Amino acid sequence: MGVHFRRQHVLKDYIPDFVSLSKHLVIEIDGGYHLDGEQPQRDAERTAELAAEGFRVLRFSNEEVLCDIDNVLETISKEIDNE
Repeated sequence: MGVHFRRQHVLKDYIPDFVSLSKHLVIEIDGGYHLDGEQPQRDAERTAELAAEGFRVLRFSNEEVLCDIDNVLETISKEIDNE
């Protein structure tokens, strides 16, 4: 994709799975616990805080990454192109 991503790079009070500083793009890979209890609300707050800092946030489930990587990569590529 021609874009450098850092793995688990600190942003504010968070450590996203992947971040491209040059594209202001965060990619999160969410396990099943992200659907439980208060975690969806915490994830939404985290996304909003990062967006307030100028970052776009893409979230994918573990299943999407493992079973549909082509679609995941296409989505990321489109987001990079839409900068």
